[in-house]
Amino acid sequence: MSFKAKINQIAKEKGIPAQQVQQNYLIEIFLEKLVRSKYRDNFIIKGGYLIGGMIGLDLRATMDLDTTIVGIELSSENLYSIAEEIVKVQTEESFHLSVLGVENIREKDQYPGLKIKLIANFERIHEVVTIDVTTGDAITPKEIDFKFEKMFSNEEIQVWSYPIENVLAEKLETILSRGIATTRPRDFYDVFILSSVRSNKIDYVILGKALENTKEKRRSTFDLKDHDSILSEIQLSDFQQQLWIKYQNQYPYAKEVSFDSVIHSIAKLISKFYENDH
Repeated sequence: MSFKAKINQIAKEKGIPAQQVQQNYLIEIFLEKLVRSKYRDNFIIKGGYLIGGMIGLDLRATMDLDTTIVGIELSSENLYSIAEEIVKVQTEESFHLSVLGVENIREKDQYPGLKIKLIANFERIHEVVTIDVTTGDAITPKEIDFKFEKMFSNEEIQVWSYPIENVLAEKLETILSRGIATTRPRDFYDVFILSSVRSNKIDYVILGKALENTKEKRRSTFDLKDHDSILSEIQLSDFQQQLWIKYQNQYPYAKEVSFDSVIHSIAKLISKFYENDH
């Protein structure tokens, strides 16, 4: 079976666009090289790709890789030479990766950092792969060993990643600090799906601490005791409801999830650790 046929088959099985499946596979190629390089312990995986690894591509897909870097000074020059070394690591992969460049993360809803742009080439396929890199993230309690299942085999790629509590804490901080001004409906979905599918994996005491640490790191000023009123305001916001509908139309896995149920799940999650403390 050709590469494209394999990608299309997975896309059909998962109910997501083939382009997203292909991008996830290209990220996998980069990770395979990363873990065989001397920089394995310097990159900690976070964000949408990690969430997809936790719950499955059919419930969460992404187009890029989010990481935080430790033990290395983050600069464009440093990151470029590191990326050059990583892509040169030999694997059994047919795709050839090369570095296009490193630039500042400019998206208005992102936190400061750098973006590695790679090009993946194989036969007639030429795709850009982006890796966002931040530094100085507050990780509570600490990074964990995480195994990604490879797309076309039963093998795994073992990396360092955020624990689930830290993933949720960053999402909650963004939702509560930005309130009705947020433009990231995926944060609402991620909290909903992780607290639904992985609830038995969450340590709520650690989650509470992770949120405190994230608040402190990002210098957030919201008070957690106001979470009900913040969430009510979001729930009643026409702007937020429209963003949610747009997100549902874009991602089939969110189609059947109502905005009300998402807000309810966030409130329920917060109550599990906030009431433990107060």
